[in-house]
Amino acid sequence: MAERAWICPRCRRLNSAADSHCYHCGASLGTSLVVRAREAIQTVFGQEQPAARFYLMLCIGVYLITVLKGGHFNPLSSIQPIEALRFGALGTGANEPWRYLSAMFVHFSAMHILFNMMTLNDLGRLLEPRIGSGRFLCAFLGTGIAGFIASSLWYEWWGDAWLTAGASGGLMGLIGVFIGILRARKDPRWRQILGRVFVYGLIFAIVFPVNNAAHVGGFIAGGGLGFFFGHEKRALKNTSWYNALATILVVLSLASIAASYVSVQQRQHSETHEPDNPI
Repeated sequence: MAERAWICPRCRRLNSAADSHCYHCGASLGTSLVVRAREAIQTVFGQEQPAARFYLMLCIGVYLITVLKGGHFNPLSSIQPIEALRFGALGTGANEPWRYLSAMFVHFSAMHILFNMMTLNDLGRLLEPRIGSGRFLCAFLGTGIAGFIASSLWYEWWGDAWLTAGASGGLMGLIGVFIGILRARKDPRWRQILGRVFVYGLIFAIVFPVNNAAHVGGFIAGGGLGFFFGHEKRALKNTSWYNALATILVVLSLASIAASYVSVQQRQHSETHEPDNPI
């Protein structure tokens, strides 16, 4: 029987079956839970951009569930607010900490998710092969969380009732990452891309009811993170740490959706069974 050979998950080079670490770059070979989890995700979602495809499918899945739970589908109308909150939206009176993550996977309409998922797919093709799936996933979720923190501070400052969700803060963060990397590497294209982002962002802010605070917060966070990536020392050796953090974030993403659902269910149950106030 032929012995199994290992393909390194970091540098994609071949190693012998007896090796526990890559002969070329020193990465762990198929023995850790993180490596096996990443291989499983790549098997299902492909080798080129598994992180982008995973979250694309997650967002679509959450949207379809919210539509079916609400009992109707109209591409031009928004889903019911209670269903958005049930599956993770962030808003007045429902600002549990985990919603800064779960809100990224909730979308209010077919057009909302269509534009965001098209952008996620394009950015996945552009950026994920360049920085690796671990960094891509950490950047997407990290800047998305930063965007929602910025938007919650903004809305609380004005004192208005609000409800927000969507992946656009993280998408703006990924654009910021790309610009930050170009700036760190002194690639002159960063100015041209930044100018386009500013113009498009201004048009969207005027024409559509978008969450500008989340966009700006995610973009600024992404720019700083991209600049760090561009100057990162020992980048190849740090990849395993990003992959481990990415695996944790995948678990937390699913857990945040579940926590939001349980929270709303418990709140509705307590309101239903509250005793009437005596006259």
